[in-house]
Amino acid sequence: MLNLFSYSTGTGLNHWAVCLSVLAGSVIAVCAETQSQASPPLIELRQNENNRWQLIRNGQPCTICGGGGQERLDLFAQLGGNSVRTWGLSDLEETDDSGSDLMDRAHQLGLTVVAGIWVGHPRHGFDYNDKTQVAAQRKHIRNIVHRYKNHPALLLWGLGNEVEMQQSPDQYPQLFSELNELARIVKEEDPNHPVMTSIIGADPKKIQAITEYYPQLDILGINSYGAARLAPQKITASDWKGPYILSEFGPNGPWESPKTSWGVPIEPTPEQKMEMVSTSYEANAESPQCVGLYAFRWGSKQEFTSTWFGLLLPTGEKTPVVDYLSKQWTGCWPTNRSPQIESIRFAAENSEVRAGSSHTIRINVSDFENDPITLSGWVMEESRDTGIGGDVEQVPPKLDHCFEPAGKNTLSFTAPGETGEYRAFIKAADRHGGACVYPFPFRVKQDPSCKFEP
Repeated sequence: MLNLFSYSTGTGLNHWAVCLSVLAGSVIAVCAETQSQASPPLIELRQNENNRWQLIRNGQPCTICGGGGQERLDLFAQLGGNSVRTWGLSDLEETDDSGSDLMDRAHQLGLTVVAGIWVGHPRHGFDYNDKTQVAAQRKHIRNIVHRYKNHPALLLWGLGNEVEMQQSPDQYPQLFSELNELARIVKEEDPNHPVMTSIIGADPKKIQAITEYYPQLDILGINSYGAARLAPQKITASDWKGPYILSEFGPNGPWESPKTSWGVPIEPTPEQKMEMVSTSYEANAESPQCVGLYAFRWGSKQEFTSTWFGLLLPTGEKTPVVDYLSKQWTGCWPTNRSPQIESIRFAAENSEVRAGSSHTIRINVSDFENDPITLSGWVMEESRDTGIGGDVEQVPPKLDHCFEPAGKNTLSFTAPGETGEYRAFIKAADRHGGACVYPFPFRVKQDPSCKFEP
């Protein structure tokens, strides 16, 4: 464990109540007491008298209200977020129109950053038996740490993300031993910020290998979706006795979702996403080993669909899940909440339609403030460029003219004229930057065996 680990006998703060004083204007400041720092902030890990792990920033307990991603950081801070997670150097270097990079933008908004350092994946061709590759990666990582170690927005180093993907347990010793050496380099360069490495889930064999071959690790990062609610029990039962962060969580992924009769995953509905995220959040927030959570993804990203994981829509609006997170971060709901599509009435949802056929879709939508709601929709061809582990995917072609308004809470839908597999997205938007999308796959057929005909 890190030499910064220490045991605290003070009373401490309630771990998950730190972000509750939004009316006093203190939400953003919880992890951002850096405006006047002349030296880099010292981040420590301690256990209080109740054996709960805590992050300590310059002597004060620091609760992470986190999101993975870097879009709309102004909105993120406004809603009570205080820390963002990145994955690699390109994220840190990305500049805005004023020339400010991510670290500077975060600091200006009072946010902290888990600075991601990408570590080569064997599945991408990185060879840990190649001494030249290994040496180059060590030098590259040392340079990144040297460059950013004194930045006041820095909270932790995110050393590697899911590097073990597609590796077998017999390959863990070499992989985690090299991560241990990389963590040693990071700490040699910067002793003030702990190191987190994020792995897939909480498999006991993987964690056992980490405890044996990666003693330099300070915080275990867990990326988990459908099983995220079970992470606390798995961690407790494992060999890992230090702190962990739920470094990615969200709705069930495509790999763990039900499928249509033709074999494509069904994206969770808005209501299902809310239930999945809230269950995972609340289960981990109660764990004495958990020192923070980073919801995935703050922004939008094409990952099987353009809406599956995004907390923001591709057009920039916040979703109902964002409102829930803001409530957890601040203790208060946002001033104006996003509309919610609770269900739709369409017999061919997740099914088949005849090419060119016309249909009426009724949408059950609610809005807490009873704001006027605009309904719209679009269709995408089924993605054929699906990856794993967050690999970049191409956005499939979009069809804009399949939906038209047809009265209150109603849209008319004309199926594409070409046979094939598609996805429909029905959107309800208010006038305050809030929206909700209800997605579903469908298949277009020409022959009379089509399961649904109007």
